[in-house]
Order: sequence, then C-alpha cells, then structure tokens
Amino acid sequence: MKAKPNWVIVGSLFCFSTLLLGAMEISSPNETELNLDQSNFYEQETSDEFESILNTYQELQKRSEVIDQEILAINADIWPLTTLLRDEQPVGKLKREIKGSKRSNLIHTVRSDQRKPSSLPVKALLEEKQNEKKSLLENKAQVDSLTRNQLTKLQESALHAEGSKSIDFKGNTFLVFIADLEKDEIKLHLKRPGGSNFYSLGAVKEYLESKSLTPLMITNAGMFTPTYEPVGVYIEEKSLLYPLDTNPGRRDANFYLKPNGVFVLDGKNKPLILDTEAYRTALRNKTLQPKLATQSGPMLIKGGVMHNAFLEGSKSLYIRSGVGILSEKKVMFVITKQPINFYDFALFFKEIFNCKNALFLDGAISKMYLWDKSPDELGGEFGPIISVSRKM
Repeated sequence: MKAKPNWVIVGSLFCFSTLLLGAMEISSPNETELNLDQSNFYEQETSDEFESILNTYQELQKRSEVIDQEILAINADIWPLTTLLRDEQPVGKLKREIKGSKRSNLIHTVRSDQRKPSSLPVKALLEEKQNEKKSLLENKAQVDSLTRNQLTKLQESALHAEGSKSIDFKGNTFLVFIADLEKDEIKLHLKRPGGSNFYSLGAVKEYLESKSLTPLMITNAGMFTPTYEPVGVYIEEKSLLYPLDTNPGRRDANFYLKPNGVFVLDGKNKPLILDTEAYRTALRNKTLQPKLATQSGPMLIKGGVMHNAFLEGSKSLYIRSGVGILSEKKVMFVITKQPINFYDFALFFKEIFNCKNALFLDGAISKMYLWDKSPDELGGEFGPIISVSRKM
C-alpha cells in the first residue's frame, strides 16, 4: 500500500495534538461521592494537563513504531529487486528469493519468465518502493520531532503534577504518587509505640488514622533483614536507629550494586537522594542534618545518568519500587504492576519525569497503598515503611 502524502499525516497529528491538549474535561460524577475529607486532597480532573500531554506523547510514540514496521516491510520488498538489478539475475531466481522472503505479493508484479531485467518493469517497481520508503522516512522524522517536543512539554508539566497516577510505559503499568512537601508530610515507620514492628501497610494506615491523619500513600521503604530490621542507615524523627552500611557486600545483591544510596529529608524538609559515599561525606562535613533517612540500592539514576550495570532487554523481571526527586519540594514514589527489568524501570524515571536522582527501594515483595487507586493494598510483611499524609 502506498504511504499517505507527507502533509496529510503531519496535519492529522497536529490536529490530534491540538484537540487533545486543548480539551477541558469536567470532574467525574464519581468524584462527588468521595469522602469530603478526601475530595479536597487534590483537585484531580479526569484528565489534567500532565496526563493530556502524556497521552499525546504516547500516541506519537505508537505512530513512530508503526512507521518503523512499515519501513521494515518496504525494505523486505526492496532487497530482492536491488539484487536482481545489480546481478542481472533471471526473474525466475527473483521469484524464488521473493518467496523465501515471504513477500509473495510481489510475484504478481514481476513477470516470472527468464528474460533479463532490462526488459521487465523491475526498475519502475524498485523506484516506486524507494519513493514509498523516502516518504515514510520523512514522515518518521517529522513524527519524531513532534515526539521530542512533546517529551519536553511532558517533563516540564511533571514539575507541576501531584497526587496519584497510573501510567503505561514500555508495556508496563506504573503506579505513581507525587508528594508536594508544601502540602504533604513524609514519615518513616518501623516500630509501634509499644515496641513491636508495624510489618504491614494496613497497620501503618491504622496508626496514622489514629493520629487524625489520612494517609495518601504507603509503601515499603527499603530492604530489611530476616528479623525485619533495616539494611543500612535508618533515621526516624531525627533519631538514628541503624547506622550507614558502607560494606562492599555481595555483587549479586541489589543493595550492594554500587553506587547504592540514601533517601533523605534534611532539617529544612528538603528531599535528597545521595549515593552512600556522598551521604557519608556530608555527615562528616556537617553539611547535612537528616530528620529522615533510609538506605537502599542500587541508585537508579545519579546526576541524570542511569546506572551503568542496567542492561536494555534484560530478562531479570520483577515487580520493582523506587523513589525519585522531581524538585526541592516534589518527591515521586513508584511501583510497577507487572515485572520489569532495571533498565526500563530507571528509564521511566529519566524519560517521563526527567529525574536527576532516583533510588531503588525493593522488588518482588513490594506493595503500595494509594488512597484512590489501590485502597485495598494493605498487606505485606516488611521492615521499614514510608508514608505520605496530608499536612494537618
């Protein structure tokens, strides 16, 4: 099939983008049925600016993938024609090559006798296919340009996003909570006032509610020992309960896949993710006074660069959770709904949210309670747990 003229496809993409970005939707009727205390947490419409831009970005990505497949199909048509003209092979051999390439639709275009290609319409057919490919390449360049522009808008919009989100990326669904530290309070939880561990997300939820707080997000806050003690530094309410772990450890253990790091809230409530050595240096120099800290590993992203041990296409697939810094007042917590490799997990933080620093929390056993998207996720058997509640 001939590719559409260049201006038609590009025009339709611009129209689609304009309509999608310009659409304003009213609140869902279901929102009015929420508990009044929760309905004011976030003014979430069914499609906010971030999600609208994200939808357009994903549609453009899909279009680019379709064009890639069309180019591959055209290439499969071109190569036997090119070979024929170059070697002046008889068309009978061309017919066998086309069959072998599973492009038998071309057999009806070229007469299958034994005359030389100069007496056949092979050149015209090849030229037609090459023109189709040229048109597709031009379309792809324009779609990719639109995609890059949309990605820039998406990353800028992410700085203003907040609350719960469900985002599809690389064939996986990511549950995301973006905490705004102007409005929200982040806390770590290990033991109840009586001294026993919380263990489950539900137990932390009940505790927060007993303090007249309403939790928005709860998830496990890093790795722990068989006795449910944190692995690495753990600071809760400015109290150091477990020391920094700087041991080399096992190379095949995620925690010790260096660089590992620490998620911190400092004395001014500024969120930080520092690699372990940088954290230790800051403590020695007395430039950091953490009021909350949990250590884990590996670092997903450090200084805008993904961990160099992550392999694209890796078959090591697990549920994964992590935390990233969006700004001095914005923190994002993420969990995947399906198993994923480290590369794609880190890429989500980097590509969609432009995170400069992000830390892996845990995998496989991880769970996340979200007040609006996963309110029944209250189980688990964890060591340290982290929560986000709305400030009173």
